[in-house]
Amino acid sequence: MFCFPHAGGSPATFAPWRPVLPPDLEVLAVRLPDRDASPARMRCGDLAASAAALAGAIRPRLDVPSVFFGHSLGAVVALEVARRCSDRTTLRHLVLSGCMAPAHWPPASVTHVAGLDGNAFREAIVAYNGIPDAIAGDDEVMRFFLDAIASDFDLAARYVYQPAQPLPVGLSVFAGRDDAHVDLESLSAWQEECATPITIELFDGDHFFINQQRSAVLSRLLHIVERCA
Repeated sequence: MFCFPHAGGSPATFAPWRPVLPPDLEVLAVRLPDRDASPARMRCGDLAASAAALAGAIRPRLDVPSVFFGHSLGAVVALEVARRCSDRTTLRHLVLSGCMAPAHWPPASVTHVAGLDGNAFREAIVAYNGIPDAIAGDDEVMRFFLDAIASDFDLAARYVYQPAQPLPVGLSVFAGRDDAHVDLESLSAWQEECATPITIELFDGDHFFINQQRSAVLSRLLHIVERCA
């Protein structure tokens, strides 16, 4: 299972998942190109270029039945990577979480936040409710996090959707019932990206319901993985 994090996320985002998932399920967390420890290098090209680079790294690992999971911005990245790996029959399913269909991207909330800076940007990011209090209260750590998040929001705001052939894989959409950043009525538009009927599943919680309802999310995700295997 390849996991694509939200804006500002990293492989560490999925570390809490590992102890509760089966040992025979290999979980590979994805890092966007040029996301290393140096904030000066965190700016990269457009999302299509990032997806192409990731697909090049992932394709050799698609030698067994595989699933992509992406949350928020990670869902769009996962879709773009999947488009570039669609010839690999071992890619069985996409689970796309906390994200409107890419035909509706970028959402107005993303472009608004991407245009902010300073304290206004910080307050808007904290309002997403995805940063632990211990980090949000540490100015030095937050500066590093905000550099990465600002880069990803810039990447998202510049995304230009290009229609493509529907993917020949299964597709499930997860969303939080109280997510103020996702129009639940628009989720059905994900069907345009898939050649087979999609499923839409709602969980209690806001944009970061995957943390608030981790047990329920992982239970459902594991069911999908087992079915694909």
